[in-house]
Formats: sequence, C-alpha cells, structure tokens
Amino acid sequence: MNNENERFFLKNGEVIRQLTECLDVIVEKFESGKIPGDPEKSNAIYAVNQYLEAITDFKTKKQSILNRLNVRTSEPFEEKKAFIELAQKKHIIKALMRIGREKMILTDDPEMLNEELRILVDKGYCDEISISNGSRHYYILSEKGEQALRNKELLAKFRSEVSSAVMPATFVYEASNWTNLYLRRTEMIHKYFQINRNNVNHVIFTTDESKEMVFGCEIDNSVDVNYVFAGIFDERIEEHVEKIKNILNSGHIDQITILNSSDDGKIMLEQAGLEPGRYPQVQFEMVN
Repeated sequence: MNNENERFFLKNGEVIRQLTECLDVIVEKFESGKIPGDPEKSNAIYAVNQYLEAITDFKTKKQSILNRLNVRTSEPFEEKKAFIELAQKKHIIKALMRIGREKMILTDDPEMLNEELRILVDKGYCDEISISNGSRHYYILSEKGEQALRNKELLAKFRSEVSSAVMPATFVYEASNWTNLYLRRTEMIHKYFQINRNNVNHVIFTTDESKEMVFGCEIDNSVDVNYVFAGIFDERIEEHVEKIKNILNSGHIDQITILNSSDDGKIMLEQAGLEPGRYPQVQFEMVN
C-alpha cells in the first residue's frame, strides 16, 4: 500500500524509537518527583532535533517526481497556426486526443513510433517525461497541447475529420498541477491498461475537486460502468477509502478494480472495509 506515513515510520524507525525512549525517561523522572538532569535534557533535545531533521528530509524528498526531458521551446498556442499544423492529419489529431484522454503514453508505444507523429513533439504539443528515476519515458500534453484540446473552436473544425474529436474540458488537467499522488496513480492505471489489458483504449479522469481520486475506464461498447483505481495512498488513506465506499454505494457503477503492487496492499484495503464480501463490485488485480 504506498502509504506516506508507513514509509516515514519504516525509514525513520530508529529515530522515532530514540525520541520515545528519551521522552519516557523524562516523564518517569517527573512522575517520581525528580527533576530531569542535564544528561536527560541533552539526550531529549538531540532526539527531537534528529526527528525534526528526518521530517524535513522526508518532505524535501516528496518534491515533484515528474521530470520533463528534452523540452522544446514552442510558440505560444494560436488557433489559426494549430489548425494549419494539424489540419487534414487525422492520425495526428487522434494521437493528440489519445494523450489527452490517457494523460500519458509511453514514448515507445507502437503508435507513437510513427515518424509522422514527431510533429506533436517538434511543434511543442507534447513533452517527454520520466517519473522519479524510472526507466519508463512518457509523452504528456505540453501547455500548448492542453490549450489545443481546450479550444472548442479548433475541435469543432476537426470534428469532420475525426468523429471522436470531442474532449470534455474536465478531461484536460494541466500537468503543472499534477501532484505526486496523482502522477503515481495515473502511472499505475496506465500500466494496468498497457500490460493487463493489452494496451486498450481508455480514459483517465478524476471525481473530486482535489483531483487525486484518479480513475480509469476502458473505452468500449459495454453498457456496464467499470472503474479502475490505483491503490496508492498518502496520509489521507481513510478519507480516500471513504470516497471509494461512497462511489460503491451510489449505485452508479457496476465494478471497481483496485490495483495493488503487493498482497499487503490488498489486505490493508480489505481491513479498511473494502472486502469483496461486503462490496461485491470490488475486485483486486496486481500491477508490478
């Protein structure tokens, strides 16, 4: 379960143990009617400082894990220029809209290896990124690409060329606002659809104002409403589990597949009340 609190305690268990022991010594002194001496006070101050340094270090390492690579300087978005660059290029328009729907696409995705699609990179409609120190590289929309897919007039012009040229504004979520949790959940959902579902077309979207309840949904002709959710959590695990329960109880969906990278994650979610016995719409799948 990638819980931020658990990771902090696992990494800094010795620091926390020393702080607890020092504070216990001082409490015992007071309870016995004695005033702690200089050694006890010095040890406690040292332990507190070590703990504060651990918190600072942990927060620093929580900085953005999104690394933009080979970012090209592109001209600002202009509707007329974008139309000239993309008009009558059906497969290029479809690829741009696919990136908008799926949020990220591997740079070695078979479709993106088409040399003609280099225009999306060369003209600045998408950026190449990596996540943390990962070896997987992705294309995501650049600011220019985001503006293109938010432009109703431009999409209206493309509708005659691409029947699917409809992009609800809420689907385009600026990468500059992506949190690490959003990014990690999106990547796990992407891996699921790429590996477990043989790279099927899908859409990734959010259901809350904080934009961190990230879901995926396969694009098919099924009448069932099936969501995919990445079981990655931070310190707000209880809040997010409750949001999942609310969705399950709404009657608006038929199934939620919750992804985990280990059996521990599944067990912890079941203990939090998301067991299939209670919610038959829930199923678990592993994504490594």
